[in-house]
Amino acid sequence: MKEEKIDTEKITEILRLRINEENISIICPLLVENLRQLQNVVGLDAEFTSNFVGSDGLKLFLDLFKNICEMKSLLKDDCILLKRCFQCMINLILRDKKLGVVFWKEFRHYFSMCLQTCESVIAERCSNAIFLCIQENERVEDIFENGCDSCIKLLTSCLIRAKKSCRWCTWIVDTVLTLPSSLIYLFSQFEAVDDRIILLGRLNSEDNLHHLDQSNKKYLSEFFCQLCRNFTLQRNDNSFMVMFQSTLAVLCSATSDEEKISENDPIKCDSSVLEECTKVLFFIQQLNKSGDEMFAVSKEFDALFHNRLDDSHSANGIKCRLVRLIANMCYENKHNCELAGKLGVVQLLLDCTVKDARNFLITEWATFAIRNLLKESPENQSIVRNLEAKKVRIIFEFDENCYAKCAMKDDGNSERRLCVKCTNLGEVILHEKDVFCRRCFKRYCLHKFRLSLGRYRLFRNNETALIYLDGSASSVFLFRIVTELVARMDPKRMLLRPIFVHIIESGNNQSGYKDFEALIDLVHSNNFKLHLFSLADIYQKSFSELSHCQQSKDDQERMDILFQHCTSATVKFELLQRLKTMLLYKIARYYETCFVMLSCNLTLLSGRVLSNIAQGRGDQIPDDVAVIDKRWPGVQFLRPLCELSEPEICFYNYFFNNGCISFPSVMTLTNHLLEEESIQRESKLFIHELQSKFTSTVSTVFSSVSKLPSISSTSDQFCNMKAVGKWQFTATILLISVIHVIESTSTITHEDAQHTLLQSITNENHLTIEDFITDNKEASISTSKTEHPLKILEKYGNDIAGIAPGRNLKLITKHKSHGKNFISRTAFKGMEFRWPNGMVPYILSDKYGKKSRKVIARAMQMIQEQTCIRFVPNKKHKFRDYVYIEPIDGCYSYIGRVGGEQPLSLTSNCIQEGVIIHELLHALGFIHEQSRSDRDKYVRVLWQNILPGMESEFEKYSDQDLDNLGFEYDYESIMHYEKEAFSRNGRATLLPLKSGSELMGQRNGLSAKDILKINKLYACDLTSNGRSNENINANEIVQPTALPNLFFCQDLNGHCPMWKAENHCHSLIYHAFMVLTCPLSCEFC
Repeated sequence: MKEEKIDTEKITEILRLRINEENISIICPLLVENLRQLQNVVGLDAEFTSNFVGSDGLKLFLDLFKNICEMKSLLKDDCILLKRCFQCMINLILRDKKLGVVFWKEFRHYFSMCLQTCESVIAERCSNAIFLCIQENERVEDIFENGCDSCIKLLTSCLIRAKKSCRWCTWIVDTVLTLPSSLIYLFSQFEAVDDRIILLGRLNSEDNLHHLDQSNKKYLSEFFCQLCRNFTLQRNDNSFMVMFQSTLAVLCSATSDEEKISENDPIKCDSSVLEECTKVLFFIQQLNKSGDEMFAVSKEFDALFHNRLDDSHSANGIKCRLVRLIANMCYENKHNCELAGKLGVVQLLLDCTVKDARNFLITEWATFAIRNLLKESPENQSIVRNLEAKKVRIIFEFDENCYAKCAMKDDGNSERRLCVKCTNLGEVILHEKDVFCRRCFKRYCLHKFRLSLGRYRLFRNNETALIYLDGSASSVFLFRIVTELVARMDPKRMLLRPIFVHIIESGNNQSGYKDFEALIDLVHSNNFKLHLFSLADIYQKSFSELSHCQQSKDDQERMDILFQHCTSATVKFELLQRLKTMLLYKIARYYETCFVMLSCNLTLLSGRVLSNIAQGRGDQIPDDVAVIDKRWPGVQFLRPLCELSEPEICFYNYFFNNGCISFPSVMTLTNHLLEEESIQRESKLFIHELQSKFTSTVSTVFSSVSKLPSISSTSDQFCNMKAVGKWQFTATILLISVIHVIESTSTITHEDAQHTLLQSITNENHLTIEDFITDNKEASISTSKTEHPLKILEKYGNDIAGIAPGRNLKLITKHKSHGKNFISRTAFKGMEFRWPNGMVPYILSDKYGKKSRKVIARAMQMIQEQTCIRFVPNKKHKFRDYVYIEPIDGCYSYIGRVGGEQPLSLTSNCIQEGVIIHELLHALGFIHEQSRSDRDKYVRVLWQNILPGMESEFEKYSDQDLDNLGFEYDYESIMHYEKEAFSRNGRATLLPLKSGSELMGQRNGLSAKDILKINKLYACDLTSNGRSNENINANEIVQPTALPNLFFCQDLNGHCPMWKAENHCHSLIYHAFMVLTCPLSCEFC
């Protein structure tokens, strides 16, 4: 933008004018024109702004603004004068932030008047000015100095009254909420319950909670404790209950994200919060109130905060949140866990799981809390064992609470459906059409169990069978079913002599066996004996019934060494399962039985299907999930629960008082491995999520593979080909699941995998506004934690993919590894190789995850903020020439615009800001700095240290082929190689000959000369110093500054027109970002 010539004396004289009833028609047009010039010059010319503030100009402007506000009634609908005044004020504050304090003290009253009486355009400008003023007030007392007359009071009142203009005042209120001790002052200003609820609702946004001050957190915890103390007396007051739930919701959100919570967090360190919360929950239990009943008082709360609070949790009930807060307070906090043990929290949470067994969220959070309590405090473990000794059945295994989703929900409005087998009322619903009463549901489970074994007619002559119990819900179900069928005296009696076995994975010491007393009691109470074995018994050549209890320490040490040699949790888990199977086979041979009965249910086997495919062992699936596994000579492994899902089994246990016996006090190897990142863990989580949303799909996954023949089961070539064909069809069906499992356990995060799958559905081929809104810490991948970018380039060879047809062939070199044409240049001569108007259309591959997209967006934004280059999405292939960014093979790009689709490759190793900027500059037409014709004056190439075949990377070219744009050699250029680039022996390949080479090879961002080169090549207006490119002195380097402010009235992102069309300009979420990034498109200036 060219500097606008302005007469300073004329503006000063105009500012002395004042409006009255007689001269309004004459003076207004004059003021409008001069204020327009003033708003532009104070943003562009720092020297003029400094003189203007230091002289009488600022005082004259302040007096004029007051005059315009006081005479606003005469202006009627013409508010353009106020608009110009506010814009001048904003530009002045952006140039000199200290003026924000001055404007705040002088114009509080006038701000309030403008907000209350003006149209939305003026209110928008006024709110921007207030926001900038507030940022410079470090003390909340300064903001609330005027009490009820303060404009913050007015803004918050507007928000509470939910006026149409609330979109421009909410983000100012949010700013105030994040200031130190602001919550104390706001609550003192707004004593009404409805007002405080609105404020708490604003506080419960993710950004506000993340920036919440320590003093506000402390006040919030004290305020909640006071509410808890009044809970018993005011529980019938609906307004109080809504206030209580609002505060409780904020505390739950504030204690949920452990990555953003410090160790000294005032909420988690306040033991009174846990004490008062426990008392309220105990009081609710004493009232015999379930979570559903407590939910009834939350209708007003849900109406106020629809889609705003706890988006990830559908239930907003008070009881659910109390349990959740207790779980958050005890998470990885040993002090709170010990305090919870003294307060009897374990017993209280167990009572909640019994009372609210059908409320999935309450049981889920109670389960989570109990597991943390048992993990952090040994005292709580003894409490659980005492409860178990009292025959109190404990169901706290996280993945086994699925039965709550099977329960028939009685909301009081809909009719209870009848059982499909009889005329009784249904009590459990498995699928949409499968409704059973309690008696028919038991028959249904028994029928499925008998059907799995009966079709093979295995037990005819009272055979012996080894039954493996691991303590899970499925093994307890298997134990109950077997003992019941064996004890029957009718023709349906099972002819079987069971031998119950348990394998201890935790070690071979005698004290470890005491932790399994509950499991032993369960078996002994039915007049059976439980035989205990250790995993290390696999090394015993022969053993008697008790020899496994007297094994040597050498066996256990050999077992530990064996697992230490496994490199990943996936391999360890597979090894553990194989060792347990081998040990069961050995035990079966000892007891001379031909049958081993396992408690694998349909859900577990479906997860095994995905796990096997993900590990490339698909041909073993038919045997791994079959009802009868005949791979072991002389012994058959049976899976009689393969037709029953885990929710069905858990709900059966719940109905018929079968305990799920699990012992967190003994961290078994299986439980430990399932907590680490592994294919088995991700498969299990995926199947459980699938089970909760699409119940019948899990059975489809299992049935799709259970009927397939084993490829190795026959030597007939035709049969094998037929089996392979079926496998190919099945693998196609399960492909999405397998991709999910593999990506979840790779370097790509689980979040990235979900984003990739979502992109494949929505076909997004460009960056979104969410990709650009990010902190530097989140977007950047520090090169100190990753491999240096030039080391990455050495792996893939040249990072220049080729040139356009018709360019100087003398500069073309042939790259041996890729077989492509490569080139090294500084900048191309000729407009045909530049992008028209600095607009670079692009398409982004959908193979990038969320974090990778953010890094790419940050790299693009660093170029856009400091140059006139704009990266625009090529939606619907509007542009013929464009860059296609995709992970092909390493990091490389074509030089300049080559025509049509030109690839720019960025694989996972290339997702670093510096590497991406380097490759984008190649696409803009720039090459490596060390290829300049005058480079021998600045660096010496040590050819003897260069990798063979990479000598072409260090060639230099003549001035006829290159255009240095008149700039001197730049050691700090992002296009320069480091000293050891492509070294064969670790020694330097480039030796700098002059000073200033400390940052040679840096990939942190554009250098000052890089920015000026881009601006000169693309004829940009250098708005950073107020001069056009025609007056550039190439050797006079002025470090450009970030220009995200409003006074240049230009967009700083090529996506701005698209974002405006998507209505992001006035969005509550994106408004602040759009003000700084897209002021021109959004008409903010």
